Amino acid sequence: MVLLAALSLMASCASVPGSAPWVDSRRDGGTDQRVGTSTLDYPAICFADSSQMAAVTALAKAECARTDRVAVWDRTDEWQCRIVTPQRAVYHCE
Repeated sequence: MVLLAALSLMASCASVPGSAPWVDSRRDGGTDQRVGTSTLDYPAICFADSSQMAAVTALAKAECARTDRVAVWDRTDEWQCRIVTPQRAVYHCE
């Protein structure tokens, strides 16, 4: 029963406010040190599920466009971001 409740909660994460895809460019509070994995050469986008891939790709394209380059998908990592956006797509800019 507890497992069912946990799975139900996890499945509903995509509809939680704040679960829109976002660029993982977090910084350590009060410093310039980066704790997120996104860089100008390798944008990393956190997202909830595969239904958001169009928005994820659009964010990656926008990040690469800042340096007049094109985004190319590298990989997707599981459970690397926040619980409501647990997946991370990593692109490289060409």
